[in-house]
Amino acid sequence: SARTRHDPHARFPESTIIFQDLLDNYRLSDRERRDALLWMMRNAYISGDYQSWCRFSDLGNGLQREMRPFVQSLAELPPQMMERPYWDVSIPYSVITTVRNGKFQGGYIMVPVTVGDERTWFMLDNGFAPFSYVSESFAESHGIRPIGVGRELKGTTGTSDMRMGVADSLRVGALTVRNLLFAIVPDESLANPVMKIDAIFGANFFRLAGEMQFLND
Repeated sequence: SARTRHDPHARFPESTIIFQDLLDNYRLSDRERRDALLWMMRNAYISGDYQSWCRFSDLGNGLQREMRPFVQSLAELPPQMMERPYWDVSIPYSVITTVRNGKFQGGYIMVPVTVGDERTWFMLDNGFAPFSYVSESFAESHGIRPIGVGRELKGTTGTSDMRMGVADSLRVGALTVRNLLFAIVPDESLANPVMKIDAIFGANFFRLAGEMQFLND
């Protein structure tokens, strides 16, 4: 019920409340208890609540122990947050249509972003969870600083090592995003034959921004 009613709609706190009720008020087998805690850890990880992930891992006597050092490092960082006015924000965007060998390869939504004093473009991709992504060269040139922790990344171009980085502040229109986490990956990991991509807003940006409406001509 928690998975079908809430998880597909990113209502992770509501989902976790249901699992917590099961743990507190129902007699569960060891396997059922473990599965509930694993789902609670998943909810916490995707929603960026790394402190809760560690707490749920402890309740499960060290569930996913191999990930603990990585997540603990993220839990010690300042929280990701967005500052916004009390009214709806309109942001211009571009849709880039790509064609290769005469065949349509899809459309990419690009939004203007100011990092430091430089204006650049980020692609929106809600399939990139739970972090946003930048290439190593983009991170270096735009002040996205590595935080000394990383892990292996499996993507469409194979397996590579990623480092985690943080943008202390960036602006998207009237929105100011602070402490946004990025996976910093080798340039070739974001390479594709259709277009050059250096920076991608993933699920952590979508979660902070909330509801979006795309108003196309």
